[in-house]
Amino acid sequence: MFITFVKVCSLVATFECVEFQDNRGPYKTLKECEDRARVMALDLQRVIIPPVEFSYKCSQQLKQEYST
Repeated sequence: MFITFVKVCSLVATFECVEFQDNRGPYKTLKECEDRARVMALDLQRVIIPPVEFSYKCSQQLKQEYST
């Protein structure tokens, strides 16, 4: 299972980055995770003032989390 993260960094104010974690996953395949990252970046482009740079990572979930 993969969890999607998208990082947005300002190209004007260096070292100013914000990381967003997807709340729809986790995803079974890496491709599903990467597809979700692209959708998230497109959505974020609508609300974040440019110039910015997007990056993403798909982190593999190592164990099942249990709620009490």
